[in-house]
Amino acid sequence: MEENFARWIMDLNDAGPTLERDLRAAGLDPDHLTLADAWRVFTAWLRRDDIPADGAVVYVHLGIRDPTDALLHVTLIRHLEIADSAGNLDPVREIICDLGYPEGAGLTASGRELASTDWPDLESFLNAVVATPEFAAASGLDSVRSIVAWSEL
Repeated sequence: MEENFARWIMDLNDAGPTLERDLRAAGLDPDHLTLADAWRVFTAWLRRDDIPADGAVVYVHLGIRDPTDALLHVTLIRHLEIADSAGNLDPVREIICDLGYPEGAGLTASGRELASTDWPDLESFLNAVVATPEFAAASGLDSVRSIVAWSEL
């Protein structure tokens, strides 16, 4: 059990770099993304079956104000979870793709946060995200910065 857990942790360590590699393989610079490009690669990455997590929750934050950089953010987040011996899922990795937009550029500071757990399946969740006015507004804007990052939870 511990050997498998250690292997999973090592494999999950590669999940964030895998998203970054997927972006670069699509000819994109992770530091200069549009929402359309980030969304296309992020959603394809969500559907990959080679990331050995027992569970995953996806969050999308739209129009979140960050006082540290005076930007409004659209953040795509995936929490990867591993089951413990009792079958309880614990989040162990968070992978984010974050795009920042200047205030006044057209994205509203709505602070909308969506979680895949509130929809019956991933496709319903992804369709709901795309249908939000914030997603539509950000899709027509150029981000001033973007990052892909990952961390242990």
